[in-house]
Amino acid sequence: MSYGEHLARFQKAIEQSDAPAALAAARGMGTVGLYDALCLCRVLAVARDPLFERAAKRWLTMLAGEGRQSLADVHAGATALVALGADPADAGAFQTLEGLVQFTGA
Repeated sequence: MSYGEHLARFQKAIEQSDAPAALAAARGMGTVGLYDALCLCRVLAVARDPLFERAAKRWLTMLAGEGRQSLADVHAGATALVALGADPADAGAFQTLEGLVQFTGA
C-alpha cells in the first residue's frame, strides 16, 4: 500500500475518531507530520487510549525539535496536552496546540 493510501485511511480515521484505524494508518505512513500527529493525539485522547500519553510526549518532542519554539511555547504545549488528555473536548487546549503548529509552518 502506498503512502497516499495510508494517508487517506489516516485522514478518514481521524474524521471518524477511530483510534485503532488511525494508529494503523500512521504506522503505515512511516512519517507523520506535526499537525497529523496532533490530530492523532486528539483522537487518542477522545478514545481514552492509554497510548495518548506516549503520543503526546512524542508530539511535544517533535514540537521542541522544530527549533523555532521558545521554552515558553514548549511549556504551553505541554500544558495544553495535559488539558487535552484530561478533557478531549477542551477546544481552548486544541486551539493552543494548533497555534503552535501554525507557528512552525508544519
